[in-house]
Amino acid sequence: MIIVMKGNSPINETERVSTEIENWGLTPKKILVNTKLLLSQ
Repeated sequence: MIIVMKGNSPINETERVSTEIENWGLTPKKILVNTKLLLSQ
Protein backbone atom coordinates (compact mmCIF):
# COMPACT_ATOMS: atom_id res chain seq x y z
CA MET A 1 0.00 0.00 0.00
CA ILE A 2 1.30 3.45 -0.88
CA ILE A 3 -0.28 6.70 0.26
CA VAL A 4 0.95 9.97 -1.27
CA MET A 5 0.35 13.21 0.62
CA LYS A 6 1.48 16.76 -0.03
CA GLY A 7 4.74 17.53 1.75
CA ASN A 8 3.18 20.56 3.39
CA SER A 9 0.28 18.59 4.89
CA PRO A 10 -0.36 19.41 8.56
CA ILE A 11 1.65 17.18 10.90
CA ASN A 12 -1.49 16.12 12.78
CA GLU A 13 -2.99 14.83 9.51
CA THR A 14 0.08 12.73 8.69
CA GLU A 15 0.08 11.36 12.25
CA ARG A 16 -3.65 10.55 11.98
CA VAL A 17 -3.05 8.59 8.78
CA SER A 18 -0.06 6.79 10.33
CA THR A 19 -2.13 5.85 13.37
CA GLU A 20 -4.94 4.55 11.16
CA ILE A 21 -2.45 2.35 9.26
CA GLU A 22 -1.06 1.04 12.58
CA ASN A 23 -4.62 0.21 13.68
CA TRP A 24 -4.85 -2.06 10.61
CA GLY A 25 -1.84 -3.99 11.97
CA LEU A 26 0.62 -2.50 9.47
CA THR A 27 3.87 -0.62 10.12
CA PRO A 28 4.01 2.66 8.17
CA LYS A 29 7.28 3.95 6.74
CA LYS A 30 7.49 7.69 6.00
CA ILE A 31 9.60 8.93 3.11
CA LEU A 32 9.81 12.61 2.15
CA VAL A 33 10.49 12.99 -1.58
CA ASN A 34 10.69 16.51 -3.06
CA THR A 35 7.32 18.02 -2.12
CA LYS A 36 5.45 14.79 -1.37
CA LEU A 37 5.27 12.52 1.68
CA LEU A 38 4.98 8.80 0.93
CA LEU A 39 3.56 6.43 3.52
CA SER A 40 4.17 2.82 2.57
CA GLN A 41 3.96 -0.61 4.07
